[in-house]
Amino acid sequence: MADPPTIIAKKLSFLTHQTRLLTTPDPLPTRAWRRSNASSESPLPQRAVDDALAKLTQVLRQHARRVYPPQAARHVAEQVERLYWEDAERKAEGIGGDGIGREVDLADESVIARLPPIWPSDEEAEAHPAEAHRYTAQIARLSTLADERRELRQRVQRLRRMQELLRPFETSFVDERGRESTAGVQESLLTRRGPMEKELDRMRLLLLRVSARLGAVDDGTATEAKRVRDILGADEERIGRVLKDL
Repeated sequence: MADPPTIIAKKLSFLTHQTRLLTTPDPLPTRAWRRSNASSESPLPQRAVDDALAKLTQVLRQHARRVYPPQAARHVAEQVERLYWEDAERKAEGIGGDGIGREVDLADESVIARLPPIWPSDEEAEAHPAEAHRYTAQIARLSTLADERRELRQRVQRLRRMQELLRPFETSFVDERGRESTAGVQESLLTRRGPMEKELDRMRLLLLRVSARLGAVDDGTATEAKRVRDILGADEERIGRVLKDL
């Protein structure tokens, strides 16, 4: 589907069409002139008339190309577009002079902030007090709704920032590319049957094996191995209590 034409495109098309009509003249003698020439004593020959018309057509076309160049049509179209935009800006910014136009966007917060709190014309307000009072009430309501929408927008932005900050703490979440990810901080926390508990179990087994081998090599280190096992048992007890509280 083609894009809608811009103001420049529409005005340029119109100017080009009008210029084409002016640059392609077709001068022809009128019927009255033909009758007058035929009834005269020394009428002009048709060949001479055709030659004169051909030269006139050539002169008119050269004149039209000099007066109506494509650059001039483009320049005029741009000026027309600029006038359209300037008129729209004046109507949007000049709220209050002649009332509120239909083209004013009442959903724009900047426009709402420029609206006069009371009807701008004192004479019209005195002539139509009910309408002026309704206008004042509607403007107050519109300003209140704009403030509420701004507060809601700010709240949504804060909640989204909080969600981004808390996202790593989720066990699984969807990243910016729409892919589900399970890499979060939750996996590193101390939870029952979690990764840390399994790692501690493996570490305890490794220490027990090392202690047992040390005890087998030297009986004199049995006491030290027993002390290590006691320490490991105490640590296991403390970890069990922590996991129980969780």
